[in-house]
Amino acid sequence: MSVNKIALGCDNVGFDLKEQIKKYLIEEKNYEVVIDPVQKQEEGYLAGIRVAEEMCVGIQKDVCRLGLYICGTGLGFSTMANKYWGIRAAHASDCYTAQRARQSLNAQILCIGSRVLPFEYAKMVIDAFLDKPFDFARQSSVENLQMFKEHEEKILGREKPDYVAWSMGYYEDGKEDE
Repeated sequence: MSVNKIALGCDNVGFDLKEQIKKYLIEEKNYEVVIDPVQKQEEGYLAGIRVAEEMCVGIQKDVCRLGLYICGTGLGFSTMANKYWGIRAAHASDCYTAQRARQSLNAQILCIGSRVLPFEYAKMVIDAFLDKPFDFARQSSVENLQMFKEHEEKILGREKPDYVAWSMGYYEDGKEDE
C-alpha cells in the first residue's frame, strides 16, 4: 500500500483536534504528514496567514496535493487559502459537503472546525473528503472545473505563479496542454 502525502494545519484553537487527526491519518489512513507548521498550541496563535502560505505554496509546489486545516470553525482559513492561485479550499461540517467538495470541485484543502465537530465525527467528514477523489470521466464536473480556472485567470486577474509544479487538479496528471 502506498503512502499518501498531506498537509495539516491549524491555529491554537484547532491544535488539539489537529493532533488527534494527525495520529488518525498516520496510523489508520496511511498518510504521511509532510507539512505541519504548528507543532505547539501557542505557535497557532494568529498564525492563519503564515499557515495558509506554507500549506498552499506547498500544494502549489507539489510537496503534497491535499491538505486539512482545523480551527474554531474552518471558515477563516478557507477564505485565506482560496486567494492562492489554483487552490480550492472547502469548508465542511458534514460528510456530504466534504465528499462533494472533492468530487465536484476537486478541492485540495478541507477546512473544519474544532468547535463544531467532535473527533469521531471529524474523522467521518475527513474520510468523506479523502476517500472519493475527483472523477475526470464526469464531463459536467470537468467543465465546471475549467470555468473555475478561467474565472481565476480572467476575472480575478490571477496568473499562475512560475513555481507551480503541477496542474493543480484542473487537469488529469499529464493532460495539461501548456
